[in-house]
Amino acid sequence: VYNAWIASADIILIPYLPNAFKMRTSGLLTDAVMHGKPIICFGPSSISDIVFKHKLGISCMNVSADSILLAANKIFCNYHLYVASMYRYKNVRLDRHLMTNQVDSLLSETVDLCISS
Repeated sequence: VYNAWIASADIILIPYLPNAFKMRTSGLLTDAVMHGKPIICFGPSSISDIVFKHKLGISCMNVSADSILLAANKIFCNYHLYVASMYRYKNVRLDRHLMTNQVDSLLSETVDLCISS
């Protein structure tokens, strides 16, 4: 049900207050990226830093309905640009993840060979 909800959305609102997420992120950010859904979040926070840096959506500095509405309007007016940024970011993250997994796999094989010898 959760994945269907994310997949059916046009925009993902990450509703966390900035103080709670100054030094951490959320699985909701990852899910939005994996589904290619632009994000509205609140800042300053680590989530808003990522969203701003990679052009994944809009970070609102005021927690209000008006700021959410303005952000949604801006995203809808440039939707294709935000979706393109999402896919670029997703591909970079997946490439890094796959490379890390390959290195980890090679290291564990090397350790296994050393132990077996």
